Amino acid sequence: MSDKRSSGRAPRGCCSIAAGISLFAVLSVAFFWIRGSTNPSLVVPAKIPLAINGFDKLRNAATLVTGTDPYSSTNPDPAAETKYVNANQRALAAARNALTYPYLDMSQRSPYALFPHFAQYRNVARLFASDGRVKTRANNYAGAADASLDAIQLGETVPKGCTLIGKLVGIACEAIGRRPLYQVIPHLTAADCRRICKRYETLCQKHVPESETFTEEKYCGQESLLLIFRGGLTASSLLGSTNGQSTSGLDALAQLYFLVHSKRSMMESYTSYMDQLAALSDKPWPMAKTAPSIPTDPILSILEPSYSEANFKDIEASVTQNALCLTAIALQGYKMEHGSYPAALDKLIPTYLSRVPNDPFTANSQITYRRSGSTFILYSIGPDGVDDGGKPIDDPSKATKTNPRARYFANKDSKGDILFGTNIY
Repeated sequence: MSDKRSSGRAPRGCCSIAAGISLFAVLSVAFFWIRGSTNPSLVVPAKIPLAINGFDKLRNAATLVTGTDPYSSTNPDPAAETKYVNANQRALAAARNALTYPYLDMSQRSPYALFPHFAQYRNVARLFASDGRVKTRANNYAGAADASLDAIQLGETVPKGCTLIGKLVGIACEAIGRRPLYQVIPHLTAADCRRICKRYETLCQKHVPESETFTEEKYCGQESLLLIFRGGLTASSLLGSTNGQSTSGLDALAQLYFLVHSKRSMMESYTSYMDQLAALSDKPWPMAKTAPSIPTDPILSILEPSYSEANFKDIEASVTQNALCLTAIALQGYKMEHGSYPAALDKLIPTYLSRVPNDPFTANSQITYRRSGSTFILYSIGPDGVDDGGKPIDDPSKATKTNPRARYFANKDSKGDILFGTNIY
């Protein structure tokens, strides 16, 4: 009897199984594509308003500053600076009053947010510095030191509730305040130093940790991503024009990109990276200087901050410089009281300091000090982690005609120590 079954036809059961597998695969791909392409249901935590907030008071005070700061290190005009300070007594009083209140920047978390108050805050810092120089010329050295500390307090206040841009503005305000303070220190009495050290130390204790700044940066980045995903923010408007080149076509490319890349995974990748930065930034510099691998996503690369530069700037230009300056004031007080500098920094406790500041560029060591004839050497070992005995960072190639002292400015790759009185801004 002949076999009537066709040798090229698959059994019905096999066809049914194959069809079922194919359908399952299609549904699975569709499920995960829809799941990935759906906008994440993330809710970014809102800022919690303070019961009493000096944010509006400080912004309003900053708008009261009139005229342009006439100070010039190369061509000083004391008369013009005195006139400038006298014309801004109302702004000085308002700013000092505002700094007595708790502060939280309530600016909107949005890529469209504008921050005109940041530039105005720098004007307030310059006004405080000018006020200090005017008082120095009148031999009111304690009052001059307080004016400098007002600018430093402003710098420590501004970053609260801010992203990295607010932190950098704060660092700039501190540097503006410290410059005239260096000239005042040798004129302070022991009583002046005790009072000023207490205030300065309190300001340093209120320093906004870099982890808080990176967390706020994360929240702003998440808001921007959500806006992009929902169509409320185009890639071209986020990136803007680069060197005058057109960004037309960028939005279409972004939409095509979203067709094959999961929005959910993008958000998770960005959030994970920022959380790593926040956790890392709280560690000592030897452990914190190396950033985790940056996600390769081109959209995320627009939002991701330069971790190493930002973290170094906070450690060097704020924490380290304040630690050295505070200790130098305490040393001045001790000398005025005892006739010479102490053999070790622990002699400054408790009269001038509650504790000796740590060197932020070490795992857990104090800043380095030793007497040198009738003066002293005070320094941090710097970003290279090597104690060079107080040999300062010095790169002559960085000096310019307008800023010859730039040779002493530190960066994260600098070799040498950060020496008080030399490596200053």
